[in-house]
Amino acid sequence: MTTTTIIIIVLACVCGVASLLYGVFRKFSQMGWIPWQIPLIFLFVLLCDKLPETMNADTHFALASLIFLGGTGVILGIGGVLRYLMHAKLRPAHTAWRAIDRILGALTALMGYAVILLAAGGLALSLIENCIPSLGGSLSPVFESGVWGVVGKHALDFFVIAVLACLVQVGYRVGFGRGFIILLMFAFAVGTIVLTVFLLWRVPFFRAFGELFAGAFKKSDPIVANCAGFGIAGFILFAIVFTILTVLCFFLHKLVRRIRYIRGFGIVDGLLLAVILFAVAVLFLCALNVGVWWLAHDLESTSLAEQLTAEGADEILRTIADIARRVEAWITSSSFTRILYTANPFLKLL
Repeated sequence: MTTTTIIIIVLACVCGVASLLYGVFRKFSQMGWIPWQIPLIFLFVLLCDKLPETMNADTHFALASLIFLGGTGVILGIGGVLRYLMHAKLRPAHTAWRAIDRILGALTALMGYAVILLAAGGLALSLIENCIPSLGGSLSPVFESGVWGVVGKHALDFFVIAVLACLVQVGYRVGFGRGFIILLMFAFAVGTIVLTVFLLWRVPFFRAFGELFAGAFKKSDPIVANCAGFGIAGFILFAIVFTILTVLCFFLHKLVRRIRYIRGFGIVDGLLLAVILFAVAVLFLCALNVGVWWLAHDLESTSLAEQLTAEGADEILRTIADIARRVEAWITSSSFTRILYTANPFLKLL
Protein backbone atom coordinates (compact mmCIF):
# COMPACT_ATOMS: atom_id res chain seq x y z
CA MET A 1 0.00 0.00 0.00
CA THR A 2 1.46 3.33 -1.07
CA THR A 3 1.88 6.37 1.16
CA THR A 4 -0.70 8.30 -0.90
CA THR A 5 -3.28 5.54 -0.38
CA ILE A 6 -2.64 5.53 3.37
CA ILE A 7 -3.02 9.33 3.55
CA ILE A 8 -6.31 9.16 1.62
CA ILE A 9 -7.67 6.43 3.91
CA VAL A 10 -6.64 8.35 7.04
CA LEU A 11 -8.23 11.58 5.75
CA ALA A 12 -11.43 9.68 4.87
CA CYS A 13 -11.57 8.19 8.38
CA VAL A 14 -10.96 11.60 9.99
CA CYS A 15 -13.77 13.14 7.92
CA GLY A 16 -16.03 10.23 8.87
CA VAL A 17 -15.36 10.72 12.58
CA ALA A 18 -15.87 14.48 12.22
CA SER A 19 -19.23 13.95 10.52
CA LEU A 20 -20.20 11.48 13.26
CA LEU A 21 -19.44 14.01 15.99
CA TYR A 22 -21.26 16.73 14.05
CA GLY A 23 -24.37 14.55 13.91
CA VAL A 24 -24.20 13.78 17.64
CA PHE A 25 -24.06 17.46 18.60
CA ARG A 26 -26.38 18.73 15.85
CA LYS A 27 -29.11 16.12 16.54
CA PHE A 28 -31.43 14.42 14.08
CA SER A 29 -34.36 16.74 14.77
CA GLN A 30 -32.30 19.80 13.78
CA MET A 31 -30.67 18.33 10.67
CA GLY A 32 -31.73 18.13 7.05
CA TRP A 33 -32.84 14.67 5.99
CA ILE A 34 -31.64 14.97 2.42
CA PRO A 35 -28.93 12.27 2.90
CA TRP A 36 -31.73 9.69 3.35
CA GLN A 37 -33.96 11.24 0.72
CA ILE A 38 -31.42 11.31 -2.13
CA PRO A 39 -31.14 7.48 -2.35
CA LEU A 40 -34.96 7.21 -2.25
CA ILE A 41 -35.30 9.79 -5.03
CA PHE A 42 -32.63 7.92 -7.02
CA LEU A 43 -34.53 4.62 -6.67
CA PHE A 44 -37.75 6.36 -7.73
CA VAL A 45 -36.11 7.89 -10.81
CA LEU A 46 -35.00 4.40 -11.88
CA LEU A 47 -38.59 4.12 -13.13
CA CYS A 48 -37.27 6.00 -16.16
CA ASP A 49 -35.69 2.69 -17.22
CA LYS A 50 -39.21 1.37 -17.77
CA LEU A 51 -40.09 4.08 -20.28
CA PRO A 52 -40.17 2.64 -23.82
CA GLU A 53 -37.30 3.84 -25.99
CA THR A 54 -39.58 4.07 -29.02
CA MET A 55 -41.80 6.86 -27.64
CA ASN A 56 -41.70 10.41 -28.96
CA ALA A 57 -38.53 12.26 -27.85
CA ASP A 58 -40.40 15.25 -26.39
CA THR A 59 -42.74 12.97 -24.43
CA HIS A 60 -39.77 10.91 -23.25
CA PHE A 61 -37.97 14.02 -22.00
CA ALA A 62 -41.10 15.44 -20.33
CA LEU A 63 -41.96 12.17 -18.58
CA ALA A 64 -38.41 11.72 -17.26
CA SER A 65 -38.43 15.28 -15.90
CA LEU A 66 -41.87 14.81 -14.32
CA ILE A 67 -40.86 11.49 -12.75
CA PHE A 68 -37.90 13.19 -11.08
CA LEU A 69 -39.81 16.30 -10.03
CA GLY A 70 -42.85 14.33 -8.84
CA GLY A 71 -40.80 11.78 -6.92
CA THR A 72 -38.67 14.49 -5.35
CA GLY A 73 -41.74 16.48 -4.34
CA VAL A 74 -43.44 13.46 -2.76
CA ILE A 75 -40.35 12.27 -0.86
CA LEU A 76 -39.37 15.74 0.37
CA GLY A 77 -43.02 16.45 1.23
CA ILE A 78 -43.33 13.28 3.30
CA GLY A 79 -40.12 14.25 5.08
CA GLY A 80 -41.55 17.67 5.87
CA VAL A 81 -44.77 16.17 7.28
CA LEU A 82 -42.83 13.67 9.41
CA ARG A 83 -40.60 16.46 10.72
CA TYR A 84 -43.65 18.56 11.64
CA LEU A 85 -45.30 15.62 13.45
CA MET A 86 -42.06 14.77 15.23
CA HIS A 87 -41.63 18.30 16.54
CA ALA A 88 -45.30 18.49 17.53
CA LYS A 89 -45.46 15.15 19.36
CA LEU A 90 -42.07 15.18 21.08
CA ARG A 91 -42.37 18.45 23.02
CA PRO A 92 -41.17 18.35 25.70
CA ALA A 93 -38.63 15.72 24.64
CA HIS A 94 -38.19 12.68 26.87
CA THR A 95 -34.75 11.54 28.02
CA ALA A 96 -34.90 8.41 25.85
CA TRP A 97 -35.76 10.50 22.78
CA ARG A 98 -32.85 12.86 23.43
CA ALA A 99 -30.46 9.91 23.24
CA ILE A 100 -32.18 8.51 20.13
CA ASP A 101 -32.13 11.97 18.58
CA ARG A 102 -28.35 12.16 18.88
CA ILE A 103 -27.82 8.59 17.63
CA LEU A 104 -30.01 9.23 14.58
CA GLY A 105 -28.16 12.51 14.05
CA ALA A 106 -24.86 10.64 13.97
CA LEU A 107 -26.26 8.11 11.48
CA THR A 108 -27.69 10.89 9.30
CA ALA A 109 -24.36 12.72 9.23
CA LEU A 110 -22.57 9.50 8.29
CA MET A 111 -25.17 8.87 5.60
CA GLY A 112 -24.55 12.35 4.22
CA TYR A 113 -20.82 11.67 4.16
CA ALA A 114 -21.44 8.34 2.40
CA VAL A 115 -23.71 9.99 -0.20
CA ILE A 116 -21.02 12.59 -0.96
CA LEU A 117 -18.37 9.88 -1.33
CA LEU A 118 -20.62 7.73 -3.52
CA ALA A 119 -21.63 10.64 -5.74
CA ALA A 120 -18.12 12.07 -6.13
CA GLY A 121 -16.40 8.68 -6.34
CA GLY A 122 -18.90 7.28 -8.82
CA LEU A 123 -18.60 10.41 -10.96
CA ALA A 124 -14.80 10.20 -11.00
CA LEU A 125 -14.71 6.47 -11.79
CA SER A 126 -17.29 6.70 -14.58
CA LEU A 127 -15.43 9.70 -16.04
CA ILE A 128 -12.15 7.75 -16.02
CA GLU A 129 -13.76 4.65 -17.54
CA ASN A 130 -15.45 6.47 -20.41
CA CYS A 131 -13.28 9.52 -21.08
CA ILE A 132 -9.77 8.88 -19.72
CA PRO A 133 -9.08 5.15 -20.23
CA SER A 134 -5.33 5.80 -19.99
CA LEU A 135 -5.79 6.38 -16.24
CA GLY A 136 -7.89 3.28 -15.75
CA GLY A 137 -5.13 0.68 -15.95
CA SER A 138 -4.63 0.43 -12.19
CA LEU A 139 -8.41 0.50 -11.71
CA SER A 140 -9.13 -2.39 -14.06
CA PRO A 141 -10.04 -4.75 -11.16
CA VAL A 142 -12.74 -2.24 -10.15
CA PHE A 143 -14.12 -1.81 -13.66
CA GLU A 144 -14.12 -5.57 -14.29
CA SER A 145 -15.92 -6.43 -11.05
CA GLY A 146 -19.56 -7.44 -10.96
CA VAL A 147 -20.37 -4.65 -8.51
CA TRP A 148 -19.19 -1.95 -10.92
CA GLY A 149 -21.12 -3.66 -13.71
CA VAL A 150 -24.30 -2.84 -11.75
CA VAL A 151 -23.25 0.43 -10.09
CA GLY A 152 -21.30 1.91 -13.00
CA LYS A 153 -24.27 2.30 -15.31
CA HIS A 154 -26.00 4.50 -12.73
CA ALA A 155 -22.99 6.40 -11.35
CA LEU A 156 -23.55 9.58 -13.35
CA ASP A 157 -27.30 9.36 -12.69
CA PHE A 158 -26.72 9.30 -8.92
CA PHE A 159 -24.53 12.41 -9.05
CA VAL A 160 -26.93 14.40 -11.27
CA ILE A 161 -29.98 13.35 -9.23
CA ALA A 162 -28.23 14.28 -5.97
CA VAL A 163 -27.38 17.76 -7.29
CA LEU A 164 -30.89 18.32 -8.68
CA ALA A 165 -32.50 17.11 -5.44
CA CYS A 166 -30.35 19.48 -3.38
CA LEU A 167 -31.29 22.37 -5.70
CA VAL A 168 -35.00 21.59 -5.29
CA GLN A 169 -34.67 21.40 -1.51
CA VAL A 170 -32.68 24.64 -1.32
CA GLY A 171 -35.24 26.34 -3.57
CA TYR A 172 -38.10 25.26 -1.32
CA ARG A 173 -36.34 26.33 1.87
CA VAL A 174 -35.21 29.71 0.55
CA GLY A 175 -38.44 30.53 -1.26
CA PHE A 176 -38.99 32.75 -4.27
CA GLY A 177 -39.25 35.94 -2.19
CA ARG A 178 -35.92 35.54 -0.43
CA GLY A 179 -34.33 34.16 -3.59
CA PHE A 180 -35.44 37.25 -5.46
CA ILE A 181 -33.93 39.46 -2.74
CA ILE A 182 -30.61 37.57 -2.93
CA LEU A 183 -30.61 38.02 -6.72
CA LEU A 184 -31.53 41.67 -6.23
CA MET A 185 -28.59 42.15 -3.84
CA PHE A 186 -26.23 40.63 -6.39
CA ALA A 187 -27.66 42.84 -9.13
CA PHE A 188 -27.34 45.87 -6.84
CA ALA A 189 -23.68 45.04 -6.14
CA VAL A 190 -22.84 44.74 -9.85
CA GLY A 191 -24.96 47.76 -10.72
CA THR A 192 -23.34 49.85 -8.01
CA ILE A 193 -19.88 49.05 -9.35
CA VAL A 194 -20.94 50.03 -12.88
CA LEU A 195 -22.65 53.19 -11.59
CA THR A 196 -19.58 54.19 -9.56
CA VAL A 197 -17.29 53.83 -12.58
CA PHE A 198 -19.74 55.78 -14.74
CA LEU A 199 -20.04 58.64 -12.21
CA LEU A 200 -16.28 58.95 -11.75
CA TRP A 201 -15.65 58.80 -15.47
CA ARG A 202 -18.49 60.84 -16.99
CA VAL A 203 -19.90 63.23 -14.35
CA PRO A 204 -17.66 66.29 -13.74
CA PHE A 205 -18.61 66.68 -10.06
CA PHE A 206 -17.63 63.11 -9.15
CA ARG A 207 -14.60 63.22 -11.44
CA ALA A 208 -13.40 66.27 -9.48
CA PHE A 209 -14.03 64.23 -6.33
CA GLY A 210 -11.62 61.58 -7.61
CA GLU A 211 -9.06 64.16 -8.70
CA LEU A 212 -9.19 65.66 -5.19
CA PHE A 213 -8.03 62.36 -3.68
CA ALA A 214 -5.51 61.88 -6.49
CA GLY A 215 -3.97 65.24 -5.51
CA ALA A 216 -3.01 63.77 -2.15
CA PHE A 217 -0.63 61.45 -4.02
CA LYS A 218 0.89 64.12 -6.29
CA LYS A 219 4.41 63.17 -5.19
CA SER A 220 3.88 59.69 -6.61
CA ASP A 221 3.85 58.59 -10.22
CA PRO A 222 0.81 60.16 -12.02
CA ILE A 223 -0.63 56.76 -12.93
CA VAL A 224 -0.30 55.53 -9.33
CA ALA A 225 -1.77 58.79 -8.01
CA ASN A 226 -4.80 58.60 -10.30
CA CYS A 227 -5.38 54.92 -9.55
CA ALA A 228 -5.15 55.49 -5.80
CA GLY A 229 -7.25 58.68 -5.81
CA PHE A 230 -10.03 57.38 -8.02
CA GLY A 231 -9.89 54.04 -6.21
CA ILE A 232 -10.54 55.71 -2.84
CA ALA A 233 -13.28 57.91 -4.32
CA GLY A 234 -14.87 54.89 -5.98
CA PHE A 235 -14.79 52.90 -2.76
CA ILE A 236 -16.51 55.74 -0.87
CA LEU A 237 -19.20 56.13 -3.54
CA PHE A 238 -19.73 52.36 -3.71
CA ALA A 239 -20.03 52.12 0.09
CA ILE A 240 -22.60 54.93 0.27
CA VAL A 241 -24.81 53.70 -2.57
CA PHE A 242 -24.55 50.01 -1.62
CA THR A 243 -25.36 50.77 2.03
CA ILE A 244 -28.57 52.56 0.99
CA LEU A 245 -29.57 49.63 -1.25
CA THR A 246 -28.68 47.10 1.47
CA VAL A 247 -30.96 48.86 3.97
CA LEU A 248 -33.74 48.73 1.37
CA CYS A 249 -33.17 44.98 0.85
CA PHE A 250 -33.13 44.45 4.63
CA PHE A 251 -36.64 45.87 4.97
CA LEU A 252 -37.79 43.87 1.94
CA HIS A 253 -36.39 40.73 3.58
CA LYS A 254 -38.29 41.46 6.79
CA LEU A 255 -41.47 41.96 4.78
CA VAL A 256 -41.00 38.67 2.92
CA ARG A 257 -40.38 36.81 6.19
CA ARG A 258 -43.65 38.13 7.60
CA ILE A 259 -45.54 37.17 4.46
CA ARG A 260 -44.10 33.62 4.50
CA TYR A 261 -45.79 33.01 7.85
CA ILE A 262 -49.19 33.44 6.18
CA ARG A 263 -50.81 30.00 5.94
CA GLY A 264 -50.25 28.46 2.52
CA PHE A 265 -48.13 31.30 1.13
CA GLY A 266 -44.84 29.83 2.40
CA ILE A 267 -45.56 26.54 0.62
CA VAL A 268 -46.40 28.25 -2.68
CA ASP A 269 -43.38 30.55 -2.30
CA GLY A 270 -41.03 27.60 -1.73
CA LEU A 271 -42.49 25.47 -4.52
CA LEU A 272 -42.16 28.33 -6.98
CA LEU A 273 -38.40 28.72 -6.47
CA ALA A 274 -37.88 24.94 -6.31
CA VAL A 275 -39.48 24.51 -9.74
CA ILE A 276 -37.57 27.51 -11.14
CA LEU A 277 -34.21 26.17 -9.94
CA PHE A 278 -35.01 22.72 -11.34
CA ALA A 279 -36.00 24.25 -14.70
CA VAL A 280 -32.82 26.37 -14.82
CA ALA A 281 -30.67 23.32 -13.99
CA VAL A 282 -32.35 21.22 -16.70
CA LEU A 283 -31.96 24.04 -19.24
CA PHE A 284 -28.27 24.25 -18.36
CA LEU A 285 -27.89 20.48 -18.86
CA CYS A 286 -29.74 20.71 -22.18
CA ALA A 287 -27.46 23.53 -23.38
CA LEU A 288 -24.40 21.56 -22.29
CA ASN A 289 -25.68 18.47 -24.10
CA VAL A 290 -26.27 20.49 -27.28
CA GLY A 291 -22.65 21.66 -27.15
CA VAL A 292 -21.38 18.10 -26.73
CA TRP A 293 -23.59 16.84 -29.58
CA TRP A 294 -22.40 19.60 -31.92
CA LEU A 295 -18.74 18.93 -31.14
CA ALA A 296 -19.17 15.17 -31.53
CA HIS A 297 -21.27 15.13 -34.73
CA ASP A 298 -21.32 18.47 -36.52
CA LEU A 299 -17.95 20.13 -35.85
CA GLU A 300 -16.11 18.30 -38.64
CA SER A 301 -18.67 19.39 -41.25
CA THR A 302 -18.60 23.14 -40.50
CA SER A 303 -16.78 25.93 -42.36
CA LEU A 304 -14.51 26.26 -39.32
CA ALA A 305 -13.46 22.65 -39.83
CA GLU A 306 -12.68 23.30 -43.48
CA GLN A 307 -10.58 26.31 -42.52
CA LEU A 308 -8.66 24.36 -39.86
CA THR A 309 -8.10 21.49 -42.29
CA ALA A 310 -6.79 23.91 -44.91
CA GLU A 311 -4.37 25.34 -42.36
CA GLY A 312 -3.12 21.86 -41.43
CA ALA A 313 -4.81 21.81 -38.03
CA ASP A 314 -7.05 18.84 -38.82
CA GLU A 315 -5.37 16.84 -36.03
CA ILE A 316 -6.66 19.34 -33.46
CA LEU A 317 -10.11 19.02 -34.97
CA ARG A 318 -10.09 15.23 -34.74
CA THR A 319 -8.86 15.41 -31.15
CA ILE A 320 -11.71 17.75 -30.12
CA ALA A 321 -14.30 15.57 -31.86
CA ASP A 322 -12.85 12.43 -30.26
CA ILE A 323 -13.00 13.99 -26.77
CA ALA A 324 -16.61 15.06 -27.42
CA ARG A 325 -17.55 11.52 -28.46
CA ARG A 326 -16.02 10.15 -25.27
CA VAL A 327 -17.99 12.66 -23.23
CA GLU A 328 -21.09 11.65 -25.15
CA ALA A 329 -20.43 8.00 -24.30
CA TRP A 330 -20.02 9.02 -20.65
CA ILE A 331 -23.32 10.93 -20.61
CA THR A 332 -25.21 8.08 -22.28
CA SER A 333 -23.71 5.46 -19.95
CA SER A 334 -26.50 6.16 -17.40
CA SER A 335 -30.22 5.88 -18.09
CA PHE A 336 -31.55 9.21 -16.75
CA THR A 337 -28.78 11.35 -18.25
CA ARG A 338 -29.10 9.39 -21.51
CA ILE A 339 -32.76 10.42 -21.76
CA LEU A 340 -31.87 14.06 -21.07
CA TYR A 341 -29.25 13.82 -23.81
CA THR A 342 -30.92 11.83 -26.60
CA ALA A 343 -34.41 13.31 -26.08
CA ASN A 344 -33.09 16.84 -25.62
CA PRO A 345 -35.65 19.16 -27.32
CA PHE A 346 -32.91 21.69 -28.15
CA LEU A 347 -31.25 19.20 -30.50
CA LYS A 348 -33.93 20.20 -33.02
CA LEU A 349 -32.15 23.54 -33.31
CA LEU A 350 -29.10 21.88 -34.87
